[in-house]
Amino acid sequence: MKTIRDFRAQEMQITPATIAGTLKKTLNDRASWNEDRWNNYVTQSEASSAVSGSHVVVGWNDFETLWYANSITNWAVSHDGGKTFAANLGLPVDSIVTETWGDPAVAVAPDGTFYIATLAQVTQAAVNYSGVVLYRSTDNGDTFNWVQGYYAVDTADFYDKELIAVDPVSGTVYVTWTWFNNASPLYTIFSWTRTAGGSSSTSIVAQNDTGLQGSIPAVDRSGNVYVAYESWDGGGVPSIKIKKSATSGASWDTERNVATLSGTLGEALHPEASAFCGRNALKGNIRVNEFPSLAIDTRASGAGAGNLYVAFNASNSFSSGGCPSWGCIDVFLTRSIDGGTTWSAPLKANARKAGDLSDKFMPWVAVNGKGKVGLLYYDKAKTPYVAGASNDNWFMSANVRRFSPSLTLIDSTKLGKEFPTVTNHDWTSACYMGDYNSITNNKSKNDDIFYAAWGDNRYGDPDIQFSKIVPVLP
Repeated sequence: MKTIRDFRAQEMQITPATIAGTLKKTLNDRASWNEDRWNNYVTQSEASSAVSGSHVVVGWNDFETLWYANSITNWAVSHDGGKTFAANLGLPVDSIVTETWGDPAVAVAPDGTFYIATLAQVTQAAVNYSGVVLYRSTDNGDTFNWVQGYYAVDTADFYDKELIAVDPVSGTVYVTWTWFNNASPLYTIFSWTRTAGGSSSTSIVAQNDTGLQGSIPAVDRSGNVYVAYESWDGGGVPSIKIKKSATSGASWDTERNVATLSGTLGEALHPEASAFCGRNALKGNIRVNEFPSLAIDTRASGAGAGNLYVAFNASNSFSSGGCPSWGCIDVFLTRSIDGGTTWSAPLKANARKAGDLSDKFMPWVAVNGKGKVGLLYYDKAKTPYVAGASNDNWFMSANVRRFSPSLTLIDSTKLGKEFPTVTNHDWTSACYMGDYNSITNNKSKNDDIFYAAWGDNRYGDPDIQFSKIVPVLP
């Protein structure tokens, strides 16, 4: 069987060029980079964030910086808790990591070290390979340099959808991704473990010939590692699965089922939009998946400490309100109180009134320092006519809901005004709004605050917006 290859950086710091000034909510700098150059055919998407103390790092796909710096993966940093941000010109590349390819995943260690994992083009002996690379910052996110990566042994193979987690106690880094192999087995989810001291190892989490994608790792206070992912059986039925490792990723326990997307739940898709986009898509031509988001309450004590939470979207054919035969898309939450062995029945986490044919999708879940569960998701609905709007007046908004550890709704808020869908214009990928957004907590404070970052079309194409979500005290 083929294996993957490991490579490491020399001990040197690479400082990228930065744009002077600060940004308030829109993190990518539209003015300096002249996004009208291609009639707004430029997308920023897939926000990922981490917070430690007053330092906030947000990464995203940036197809503008591909032209400036051969780097799709970009980031911004704040040192005042998210009040102002300094934008950058993409993660640095060199003769080995010759391009970054996006899918950023940001995390922070207990000592304040920030990490960004990204897809990349890795060049060895003048041959380009698909790879996953880990960047590190030891100056609170101002600069990043790559420290290690893995690349495929065959130029026909492809790595995709890497995400990251850091042990909240030891600082060990875990990265998972999908290897699309040109030989059998076709689908493999890899796990990469890197200790704070730099030692590294990999293992196979799951493998099959029918379909695996969208893996996400998380680590509890005891060092147990969990990886959730979407899997398809031989009949094409998708489900959300999870595996656990009590050996720092060296071996993995039995696969557990979180939710099966059949019967009352199904794949999130609209038939006509899916045919138009050439893949599963929602009304308004936005491509969609059912990839899970996974979060763990890593507090040492308190109600819900140690709980695992998974969020996903699915077509709910039995939603009230007269949804069509393919269903309306809803967001679901489920929890485990026994270390991932069993899971509660999926809870529809969004509201839906009678006659509401909207779609709620692309959820991300986090747990803050008070044990509250934060859920970020898109809501795409019909709105009254707005001059210049397209896509049959489908408008979107980013929304946050907070839940107790038992998944009882506490409150909800909309993050700004509705914005148009604006899809199928980007040269990078038709019907593209990314595959995930981000909500997180401050890893060095036990406070009640969440931080959200998401793709937002208010200026005509997806930009990255940021919001600090502070509860209103009675």
